[in-house]
Amino acid sequence: MSEQDKSSFKIVQGGLGNHFREVEFDELKQYIQPQMAANVHINFLIGSGSSIPVIPTMGNTFNQYKKEALAEFEALFSKYCTIKTAGAENNIETFLSWLGNRINGLSEYELDIERKIKTDLTDSLINSIKIGMRQGLENLSSKGTESLSDNLQWYENFIRRVVKLREIANDQFDTVNLFTTN
Repeated sequence: MSEQDKSSFKIVQGGLGNHFREVEFDELKQYIQPQMAANVHINFLIGSGSSIPVIPTMGNTFNQYKKEALAEFEALFSKYCTIKTAGAENNIETFLSWLGNRINGLSEYELDIERKIKTDLTDSLINSIKIGMRQGLENLSSKGTESLSDNLQWYENFIRRVVKLREIANDQFDTVNLFTTN
């Protein structure tokens, strides 16, 4: 049994994703095969954690940014934390949205710090992806089968299995969508 076969998967049917059940690979396969045999429109969402360690999650990037942030960031972030709900202090998307709304509502005089922080944080997020990919490629070329290769293999195996299931169904009217947060 491969490491992938031991992974836990979530089956979410409709709604907001609040109701799901965790299954092992074999149970997932048993669930998907009959679904693919019927006329279906099926969607797969591959979450952000599936590319770790090559691409860090946005939460990890945000936490790293907060440790190394510009001096002006602390005062602005404190203001953000006082008006947001619990847990928002770890959510980069909520913070960037809040910051964008501030930028849209402030006068030109007040904008310099906010714009600087938004640009710096956005650059940090993009660079974390670039650095992860570059390091993954370096590992791949120097060691053969490191994290990037493992991630690519995982995606390739998953897509091959979906394609195989589609071949079995042999229905040209079905739709299969693959979404990823990455």
